[in-house]
This record gives sequence, C-alpha cells and structure tokens, in this order.
Amino acid sequence: MDGEAAYFAILIIVLAGGAIIGFLIFMLPTLVAFIRGNPHKWLIFLLNILGSWFLGVGWFLALFWALAPEFVEPLFKKIEPQNSSGKAENSSAENAQPPPKA
Repeated sequence: MDGEAAYFAILIIVLAGGAIIGFLIFMLPTLVAFIRGNPHKWLIFLLNILGSWFLGVGWFLALFWALAPEFVEPLFKKIEPQNSSGKAENSSAENAQPPPKA
C-alpha cells in the first residue's frame, strides 16, 4: 500500500468515526429519554429530529425534556390547618355540620 492509499484509508476511518460520534451526540436527547424510560420518549424523538433544524433550539429543548424529572412537585402545596395539638384537622364529610334550617 503506497502512502496516498494509506492516507486515504485513514481519512475515511476518521471521517466515519466522526460521523458516528456526531450522530450519537445529535441523538443524545432521544437516547437519554429511552434509557431513562421517559413516558414521552417518542415525542422527544420527534422534537429532536424535527426541532433541531431550527438553529439547534429543538435539540436543547429535547435534552431538557429528557433530563427533566418524571414527577415534578407542585410549586405551592395545600397547607392543612392544624389544631392545638399540632395535628392536621380532619375536614372530611363526617365532621361537617349540616347547614342551618331557615
């Protein structure tokens, strides 16, 4: 094998390796979604494929969505009133008073 052929073979191997690595980086949000078992993995896949053509914004959104926790705590939790003993008051129907008769 002469020098030119060896150079060409190395160039092809490097370019193929770079293409594979680039494809894996491009598909990173989808891979993360499938590995984590995200229930929206197919939507993340579509956003990754279709949204990435718009200045890469879709890729970042898909990655954020794939890495987001599955269950997000609400920003404000309902606070139960407490009685003097420190326990939450029971507001069930059995303790409710009937409306006064008119």
